[in-house]
Amino acid sequence: PLGRAIVVYLSTRLDLGRLHRKAALQRWVSTLQKISSRPDGAVVTNNLYDAAYVEYFTGIKPRVIPTLARPRSAPLPCPPPR
Repeated sequence: PLGRAIVVYLSTRLDLGRLHRKAALQRWVSTLQKISSRPDGAVVTNNLYDAAYVEYFTGIKPRVIPTLARPRSAPLPCPPPR
């Protein structure tokens, strides 16, 4: 609408944990479907699980942009000892 691309990055849950009413969730899904159908719009997630979740509930097949965060169990990168 403003001549700009629209990207919706769904990082955890489709419903954002705030859409408690069915009508609000239906409007949000409709909005996502409109955005994803535009050539300048995109819906993306950060993992395959969330992508499958979004596709199941909306019919949208989002792109996956993996997170760059490391697991908590991964060692911290430290400089070599001197």
